[in-house]
Amino acid sequence: PADPSGVLAALRLPSTRVGEGSQCGWPPLHLALLRGESHLPVVQLLLASRCDVVSGPPRVRHVTPLLLCAAAQAETAASMLLGCMQPPQLVAASCARSQERDAACSPRRTSAAPR
Repeated sequence: PADPSGVLAALRLPSTRVGEGSQCGWPPLHLALLRGESHLPVVQLLLASRCDVVSGPPRVRHVTPLLLCAAAQAETAASMLLGCMQPPQLVAASCARSQERDAACSPRRTSAAPR
């Protein structure tokens, strides 16, 4: 299991930005979620620090914290995230995913003239 004491010490530093990506570009919340159930105490600390629970990393915006939970079937972490979201965030998360799905499923237009 993860030792949250190091995370707690880092969160107390004035220079800590819980919403910014690490050297690899992924925010701390995403990294903790990728580590699985053993990192739930770290996830809880990050959520208490009011990290961004809706956005994905800059290069892969669609990989939201909730999407990571769904992919890993991490129900406890998903419940924790949903508990931190405000109603507008829930709507935004739902709409962003719907727009991605709609764009992926819509027929592609071509410049060729119909026959």
